[in-house]
Amino acid sequence: MTMPENFTSRMCHMMRTQIGIIVGLTDIINLHDDDLGSQSREDLARIRAAAKAMLSLVEQIEQPFDDVI
Repeated sequence: MTMPENFTSRMCHMMRTQIGIIVGLTDIINLHDDDLGSQSREDLARIRAAAKAMLSLVEQIEQPFDDVI
């Protein structure tokens, strides 16, 4: 693995981890907080959707390097 491939792989892993935490926390809040209003639930849904979109971008960035390995 070349230095740029290694760097990209590590960065993608670090980003996936943090994005996964965001997705997981929004799910936990939605499931366990019965006091959330409709606006808060909509906000959480937007946060989750944005995190999933970012995760998709990270996976697209990493894809060419996965084919090399």
